[in-house]
Amino acid sequence: VPGFRPGKIVPENVLLNYVGPQHVRAATVEAILRHTLPQALSSVEERALEDSVRILTKFDDMNEAFSLDHVFRYDVAVDVVPEVRWLSEDKYKNLKVVIEIDEIVDAEKAAELELKRRRKSLGLLRIV
Repeated sequence: VPGFRPGKIVPENVLLNYVGPQHVRAATVEAILRHTLPQALSSVEERALEDSVRILTKFDDMNEAFSLDHVFRYDVAVDVVPEVRWLSEDKYKNLKVVIEIDEIVDAEKAAELELKRRRKSLGLLRIV
């Protein structure tokens, strides 16, 4: 901050006026995310798929809602590997599966649609 020697403590109100309250608020929200996200994901870290963490709450909404007087909340989604439990063999012996096909599916078009759907679902918001 101009007017202060390096290493000297700058008063809070001077720093706030120099940087701007919006920048301080955004930096605070970012620091909260960096600190709390690993704790929030610790319960599913063994089963979480790599790079599947998505913060669903928009950063602008978090920034706007942030207040020292209220609870800070954000939503996170993560894809996890499903837990598969096989039943005993005799449960599958008399299993019947019926598949109904309404129309003939073009494999190439179906693959292209599935690829587009997965690309869209894997888009990530990352705070850098």
